[in-house]
Amino acid sequence: MVIEEYNDDWKNQYEQIKYILENSLSKAIKFEHVGSTSITGMWAKPIIDIDVVIESINDFEKTKDELKIIGYLHEGDMGIIGREVFKKDNVIKNEILDKVNHHLYVCTKDNEELKRHILFRDYLNKHYEIKMEYNNIKKAIIEKYGNEDRKKFVDIKETEYKWFFEEVLKKAKMENILFETNRIIVRKLSLNDSELLFKYSQEEITKRELPDEVYENISDIKNAIKYFMINYDYEYNFVYPLVYGIVHKNKNIIIGHIGLTEIDKGIEIGYAIATEYQNNGYMSEIILPFINWIKNHLRLEKIYGIAKKENMASWKILEKNGFELEDECMNKNYFGGKCIVKIYSKIIC
Repeated sequence: MVIEEYNDDWKNQYEQIKYILENSLSKAIKFEHVGSTSITGMWAKPIIDIDVVIESINDFEKTKDELKIIGYLHEGDMGIIGREVFKKDNVIKNEILDKVNHHLYVCTKDNEELKRHILFRDYLNKHYEIKMEYNNIKKAIIEKYGNEDRKKFVDIKETEYKWFFEEVLKKAKMENILFETNRIIVRKLSLNDSELLFKYSQEEITKRELPDEVYENISDIKNAIKYFMINYDYEYNFVYPLVYGIVHKNKNIIIGHIGLTEIDKGIEIGYAIATEYQNNGYMSEIILPFINWIKNHLRLEKIYGIAKKENMASWKILEKNGFELEDECMNKNYFGGKCIVKIYSKIIC
């Protein structure tokens, strides 16, 4: 049998394997359950697909050696560059690894195939109707060609239904993107952004100007991003804070964030760019598009902008984009302590 009805035990099988890998691989930074068995309710081949994620290619040899110790042999990339395939040997025995049918891959955190796997999985888990469409495609294939020839099934799926995967990935990418400018993409955050955002939070300018956004460790910022990700599901119901990533288009790297936070007066816009990307006009480039997005999606009538009086660059951006000064006062509620702030507002309806 090629595919079978969804089995709740697939998630448990993944967790069992993950536990062994976590305790065996010193260079792995995370593990991802991907493929159809990771999509709740999806008909699938009863094979658990697992991506072992490492920091960089420099960690691969160590990971390969540690996998060999627990009985995995390296099979090369099988034609997909950057995704290294490992298969269980028949020499070193392990009750779980030998019992659970699974595929194991190793890739770096910036690998495009990994990103595609996660994007596809998350989109189908979120969109029931698309998930059912994929189920129907699978059922149509086995009704026409039978449910015994795995190679035939995969070939038909990847050729006749290539359009489906391309469409899903396109929709998934667009769903995460708020808007684009010539040089910048503003999108929803993901846990893959944790490391760089943590690095930026440790910069001296962040500690000085935005002490509330300094995180003690990587776990803290991951928890913050998880919270922001939950809020995305309710953003049109006025649940704040809403925080989004600022991505450099050419480098495909996150360079800062922009968002909305609830304050006593209403909703405040806030933003930050990493030190090495400042003084390039990136923030001026995205403020008005972000305000237009707010106007079209969140139905806010007015937003505020607050900056330290001494931070001329920050309040100049507000003035340049049509914010009007409402007040200048000593305030202890912002920027981690007592300071003089300039409070701006902008009518957006």
